[in-house]
Amino acid sequence: MLALCLLAFVGQTHAAAVLVGTQTIGPAVNLISLQWATNVTTLVNSSQADAAVLKIVYNGDATPPGLSSVLSIGSSASGPTYTLASFPGGAASDFYSVTFLLKSASYAFLNVSARVIAGNVVLPTGTASTKKYTGVCQAPAPYVAPAFSNAVAALTVALSGATNWKRWMEWGSEAAVAATGGFSVNTTSWNPQTFWIASESRLQLTLRPGLTYRLTLPWRQDLANNYNGVPVSNSSISSIIAVLSSARLGPGWSIPVDAHLSAPTEFYAAMGPTPLGGNLATLTTTTLQFTVSKVINSPFLSFRFLMPSSGSGASPDRFFFGAISVQRLAYTAATPSPLQTGASEFVTIPEAPTVVLPPVSNCPHLQTGLLRWEDPASWGGAVPAANSAVVLPSNSKILVSGCSFLPEGYSSITIPATSELIFNNHDISLTTPSIYVQGALRMGSETCRLSSKITITFTGPATTADVIGPNCGAKGVCTSTSGIIDMHGQLYQKSWTRLAFTAFSGDERAYLQQPVNWRAGQLVAVTTTVFQDEVELQNEVLTVAAVSSDGKIVRFTTAFKYTHYAGPEYQAEVALLSRDILLQGDASSEASQFGGHLLVRGQGRFSGIQGYRMGQKNMLARYPFHYHMIGAAPTSWIKDSSVYRSFFRCYTIHGTHQVLLDRNVAYDVIGNCYYLEDGVEENNTLSYNFGGFVHTIGTPAAGASQVGEVFTSSSTLLIPSDRTAAPFYATNAYNSWIGNAASGGWTGFSFPNLPKPIGAYASVVMQPQLRPLRLFEGNTAHSSGYYWGDAGCIYSGGQLWYPDGSTVLNYSNGRYSRSTQLPDGSPSWMRFSNTKVFLCNKGINHWGERAEIVSYEAHDIGRAATTFGESWVTKALINAVSGNPVKFVGLWPGTSQGFQFYDTSVKTILTNVTFRNFKSTGLNYTDPTQNNCGIISMTHSDVFKPQGISAVKNIVWQNTDQKQQICHYARETGSSRYYNFIDYAGTAVSRNGIATMVGSHLSWWQISSDCYLSMWNVWVCNKVAGTEVAHIKIFIPGLITKGVTSDSFNYEVARMHLFGSPVSPGRSVMVTRNEGITGPVSFSVGWFFSMPNGSPSSLTVVPGIIPNGARLLLAIPYPAATTFTVKANYEWYSPNSFNLSPAASVAEVLNNNGTKYFFDGSNLYLNVAERNYIAPFVRDGVPLYQDHVWSGWSYIITAACPTISNGYCALTPFALPPAF
Repeated sequence: MLALCLLAFVGQTHAAAVLVGTQTIGPAVNLISLQWATNVTTLVNSSQADAAVLKIVYNGDATPPGLSSVLSIGSSASGPTYTLASFPGGAASDFYSVTFLLKSASYAFLNVSARVIAGNVVLPTGTASTKKYTGVCQAPAPYVAPAFSNAVAALTVALSGATNWKRWMEWGSEAAVAATGGFSVNTTSWNPQTFWIASESRLQLTLRPGLTYRLTLPWRQDLANNYNGVPVSNSSISSIIAVLSSARLGPGWSIPVDAHLSAPTEFYAAMGPTPLGGNLATLTTTTLQFTVSKVINSPFLSFRFLMPSSGSGASPDRFFFGAISVQRLAYTAATPSPLQTGASEFVTIPEAPTVVLPPVSNCPHLQTGLLRWEDPASWGGAVPAANSAVVLPSNSKILVSGCSFLPEGYSSITIPATSELIFNNHDISLTTPSIYVQGALRMGSETCRLSSKITITFTGPATTADVIGPNCGAKGVCTSTSGIIDMHGQLYQKSWTRLAFTAFSGDERAYLQQPVNWRAGQLVAVTTTVFQDEVELQNEVLTVAAVSSDGKIVRFTTAFKYTHYAGPEYQAEVALLSRDILLQGDASSEASQFGGHLLVRGQGRFSGIQGYRMGQKNMLARYPFHYHMIGAAPTSWIKDSSVYRSFFRCYTIHGTHQVLLDRNVAYDVIGNCYYLEDGVEENNTLSYNFGGFVHTIGTPAAGASQVGEVFTSSSTLLIPSDRTAAPFYATNAYNSWIGNAASGGWTGFSFPNLPKPIGAYASVVMQPQLRPLRLFEGNTAHSSGYYWGDAGCIYSGGQLWYPDGSTVLNYSNGRYSRSTQLPDGSPSWMRFSNTKVFLCNKGINHWGERAEIVSYEAHDIGRAATTFGESWVTKALINAVSGNPVKFVGLWPGTSQGFQFYDTSVKTILTNVTFRNFKSTGLNYTDPTQNNCGIISMTHSDVFKPQGISAVKNIVWQNTDQKQQICHYARETGSSRYYNFIDYAGTAVSRNGIATMVGSHLSWWQISSDCYLSMWNVWVCNKVAGTEVAHIKIFIPGLITKGVTSDSFNYEVARMHLFGSPVSPGRSVMVTRNEGITGPVSFSVGWFFSMPNGSPSSLTVVPGIIPNGARLLLAIPYPAATTFTVKANYEWYSPNSFNLSPAASVAEVLNNNGTKYFFDGSNLYLNVAERNYIAPFVRDGVPLYQDHVWSGWSYIITAACPTISNGYCALTPFALPPAF
């Protein structure tokens, strides 16, 4: 049998004809009809038809054999018809070319090519059958947008089935029991007067003022046969109350009939008729039509049934219920207000620029000299057969059109280095396991984007074999180093945007911030606006029904199940998933998680492409889109494309630099998504991309402490960092990130530390973890960080490495630091600019030595940021509570914290930060930091003690309880005793314009008469010249040993007192066996160190932080006849060490910078000075001074006392030194 497939093209203007159908023919079949659709009628109309001249070429001959009638012209409703009669049968290689010359004002040529191929319909000799072919040899018809209407149909949402309901009575609850058409519940034998049925699931409908709703309750009471099988005749229901509530019904609820509600209920009303009694054999439908006065977001539904009386000993009753539902009645939608016009209220989040396409040019399918796939001459005599391995002829450019490919597909397609496979602007489908590109694969160009739908489906089982080509794997398309892929589909923009107004559950339309040209039938993802996206699963994929004329309203074919918030604080992202050029794995990919993949080793330019069911789980280098070890690739890019339902990653840059990923979308992805692979990838640009609903491989990483967990590479976890999968992941931060949005994932943006490159670049000598961000500007992240207490929406931490001598990759999600620097070794800060986070455990968690967060916005967060090293947060808005109707509930412990000053060796400066909506929960906490609070202390340990490492300036409080501005947990730990920060403008402590030193709850911090113990249980003192926070370490042999620490050492071994003017006795702090003492100093106040059993004959004093311009006078009591050797010791170079000389007075000690000591017969005085000055960390005019503990300098004091016992000099009772 033979089938005829017809291709149609219009010459000159290159407009395309539309073929309606074909026939399958056999020998002696004499009729084939071609009918052209309306878009050709304008060219080929009846006035031109009578002037048509026909020329037919058969296998190259001008006179086809057996052709009895050339052409007859008829007409139809859609235009003229041209019938080619007495078409002879032929061999599979027969080829016909038909040319119509049409006379018109300007001549045009209409070329029709037909190829005879083996048919798949078996026909008896001499018979004919009409068959519609799958491909269409045409450019697509212009898209006609469906009409957009503001009429909104009624929507009914049911809560049916026993699993959705419970019966509640005075003594607790009981699950409903499934019954025909619904469910049943039973009362108890005690039979109280009141019982409830309450939904366990939320109604997927938000109730709003201005709309009308109808509640339907189908029910009956079985009086003939109660729970025990005993007939009952007395029971009845006197009233039913319907309740809509944001909280699930539970014990203790009571809603009196004639009193106010005593539960958090948004709506309640009585339903009728009452009383209800008798044996109701069928369901009675009780309805209530109602409106609401405020928005009730996806409420729980409950019904309270009241009986006339209760009585002990009564038999339990049974009640049956049908499909309980709430219907929103039809209405006409009006544009709501206010509409959000921007992504942020505080920082600058850039929108992707609108793309203006250049005039169409450089269309590969319109160039001359192309060979048609279906022409046997293109292949030297025979076109490729179904399921064959196709190798394009050398030095050829083969054009593929709408019905070139056989529906059965091909086992492989190889494009030699000198050849090109070019797709026409037709709707085309191709099925194949593999395409290997050594030459070029072209679908349009950057200036010639196709308007057709092209689908390539990759088939085949999971395998590690290189089926496609060398090192190419299987099931996909791969290039050699010489290969070029150009794929350019229809431009849909914006590729993603944000909601302009909250989309409530039950809504069937979305209001958008940016206009779109999306089309009916396309898929759109709308992101969750709840915290735990993988737990509550409120991301949604919907199908477009219509788009408004201005492009800012999208109507969907189904309603939203969940509410997606859009307020001034933040808005859900709305991303287009569909594209007209589709690369997809076959249906079997779902079960095997072995989809298609695309690997580029030469040049790859993609725009308007969709990858669906792509990626091969835990298979190295088998990703949806993958630039593989190219080196510099400035002419390669992926734009306005999408990856949906990927089994492994989305867009991968591996060993490649200068690539552009712009305006792309990725959704529902396993493993790290936008993926910079081995640690060498630099100078790439990721701009205006969206990634969401990203899933870890295996159980998400967690851990009981900052240490986290450690994972190793295995067959089920190829790259162990996929336990912390993120939408955006970079093993080398030195790339540009602009305007990207991350939703979900273990974290949104992940920057793991790599001591050296991994994988194919393991031998490269460099430290990726030293590289800073090249640019991080205008990015957002939300709904992540909840799997581990130290995770955040942006996470710079963890480590990916090979243990010494091992080739097995290890990953820890825990606390690993990076000391970022430029290539010349100079320090460089990880700078996050115009960054916005919301619905996060922590906004940014940066385990690093240097970080700057400049222009920052955080809403609904557990903690706004945790930063290490030298960090600066400035121009920030930290908002504890947004207007989202789904309230944020965080992890630690369900409240919101602004910023926590760390407990040791972390310098943090906050300037120009606004804290908003930090309101007390009203609960009584032992630890006040568990309440909502703006600035909190870290006080858990005696080992870790804060130095003078925290400072603020220009803090603003909005709608915040004054008590919640600062929260300090006073307890017996060193970190609690030494808690402190400097408020350079007094704004954090409501002392605007007064520089202030803030210290813990102990009077140790009461350095002057102007100090007072504030409502926050911290001391507040004026900070004047010389008033600073100092830190030293004192080591005593056998008691306080350098590096030997434990929280079990948290007991008093000494005390440090303030002395001088105007300090009164008793202002002291306990010194424990754990090293480190922090406290206030001034020009007139010093520190006096005392021990209960005498002073040590040998001790070492190490200057830690002595701010520039300040001084610390240390006094230690000794017996009168004691002599001293005091050595300034330089650990790193002993010739620099020297002995201090004795002074004649305290004044002389103070006037000599740590070079003299003084003993007045009672006390040894020492000016503890820093000998190697290191410039402070300064931002916005606020200094934090360096800790000199590791500078190598210390003071070693050796005392020769009259009496020494066990290393201590005997002392009589001492007194504080006099003022100086």
